[in-house]
Amino acid sequence: MKTKLYDYQDKTAEDIFNRMNREEIKGAYLGFDTGTGKTVTSLSVAERLQNSKYIRGIVVICPVSKVDDWKKDIKEELPEIEQVFVSSFQSAWREKNSKEIQERLLKYKAMLIIDEGHKMKTYDSKQSKFIQNLALTFNPYMLILSATSQNKKYIDLYPQYRALRNPLFNITAKEFKKNFCIEAQNWNLVYAGKSRFPFNEIVGYRREDEMDKEIVSYTYYKKYESEYDRPIEIKQTFKMTSDMKYFKDKKVWPKMDEKALLKALEEGDIEDVDTDFIIANRPTLFRTYSRESCSGFIKDKFLDKNPKLQWLEDFIEGNEGRFVVFTNFINETILIKDLCEKKKRHCVIYDGQHKDLSDWHEYEDCIAVVNIQAGSAGLNDFIKTNIGIFFGPPENYIDFTQAKGRIDRIGQTKQPVYYYLQIAGSVEPQIYKTLELGQNFDLHLFENWLEEGGK
Repeated sequence: MKTKLYDYQDKTAEDIFNRMNREEIKGAYLGFDTGTGKTVTSLSVAERLQNSKYIRGIVVICPVSKVDDWKKDIKEELPEIEQVFVSSFQSAWREKNSKEIQERLLKYKAMLIIDEGHKMKTYDSKQSKFIQNLALTFNPYMLILSATSQNKKYIDLYPQYRALRNPLFNITAKEFKKNFCIEAQNWNLVYAGKSRFPFNEIVGYRREDEMDKEIVSYTYYKKYESEYDRPIEIKQTFKMTSDMKYFKDKKVWPKMDEKALLKALEEGDIEDVDTDFIIANRPTLFRTYSRESCSGFIKDKFLDKNPKLQWLEDFIEGNEGRFVVFTNFINETILIKDLCEKKKRHCVIYDGQHKDLSDWHEYEDCIAVVNIQAGSAGLNDFIKTNIGIFFGPPENYIDFTQAKGRIDRIGQTKQPVYYYLQIAGSVEPQIYKTLELGQNFDLHLFENWLEEGGK
């Protein structure tokens, strides 16, 4: 290994290797916190297996944003490994990559590494079923990497620990639900616009102690330790402008039909209507547009006033050093990039299309605009700053914590500071409250928020 491991990384790698010496247990879950070195620890396990001639290759399945990073890390850390194949979750199960992966597992006894294991939490998705079948068919030396192994939503953990061949979880999804899940009928999901059909929703679990015991027995934990008690977290709250209030007002909710809309116009309840703002019977779109309006746009229509952008402009003027702005939407990135150009600040974009961070490393005044989904995991570059600004909250708790982990990780020498921008009276404060509880903000919670008057 090129990288010198910390003591806890080296010990964990040795413990996992010794565990894998027992033929019946060839899989483990590396549940290290974000920033504690899951990649180097897993490659140290692979090195030990290679030196003992248990494996001759490595297969990695990971998010598409991390494919190049894994190829680079393996080449640098394990240059003598005979076979390497890295695939994204999105393409691993497709015929071409599927054959490549199976060949390496069979011919070279390759070690299988699943990075960001929570990506396979949906047990019946094509990628999740493919990985489970790989594990059960080839019985490879296997590591699943994720910082979310202590998630108490056991149905999400089921496909991951089944892939590790844990006896308790190595059953069909139907059997798992019967044995461990408490289900209830739900009528809230809407299909085909008007028709409603009941579906079974998991509302709780039984035998939790038994599942926890098995999860712990397969998982290696490491909490991120900082010299600071905790990061500084600051909520910046702004008043809702007339444009945002107009969109949020119940009188122009998307469920309003054309006749009701015309009546509201005739009676003067609505001053004006921009058809771009009308979203008929599309609660999912309305949820998205409600969030977008908080950032100063709806679809491709930019609103006249944007208090978040004004705050960010003031912040840029008062802070000369590097910092990161996390975004959820393309138009947010456009707005911030334009602002950086206006203020004559160096700016890098990190999203699905842009990954060049050379200016970030070269210029001390550089601002990084990072899409949360693309840059929530696997990046060590941003420890050059201790400041992270969330232009708006994500809806996914894992994305939220991992985005923060781009700054608060090993190598950070300053106390991390996070700014959470939100519009008072909008859906954003409710999203932040949900994230603080360690939960995702879903359509059901959004509809509840609407029913309670949007407060």
